[in-house]
Amino acid sequence: MKEVKLRMNEQLKYEEIMKCALGYQSNERTSIKLGITIRQVNKLKKVYKEKGKEGFIHGNRDRKSVNYKGLSLRNEIITLTRTNTN
Repeated sequence: MKEVKLRMNEQLKYEEIMKCALGYQSNERTSIKLGITIRQVNKLKKVYKEKGKEGFIHGNRDRKSVNYKGLSLRNEIITLTRTNTN
């Protein structure tokens, strides 16, 4: 089983939902602490029960933006800009 590392905001959300799912705090209190609705708390509790810690990793993690063009194109644009302005 691979180790799951959460970022700070993901870790906070995971810990609060875990407390709620285990019955240590109410849905209302959890929603106020996280700044989300009770409906979202219920959805996150379901994710916690089904996937555990892995369910709190953001889906776009480690993906490049759809607008990413690459370093070679970026360097070419910089070179063209510098030569055309002089």
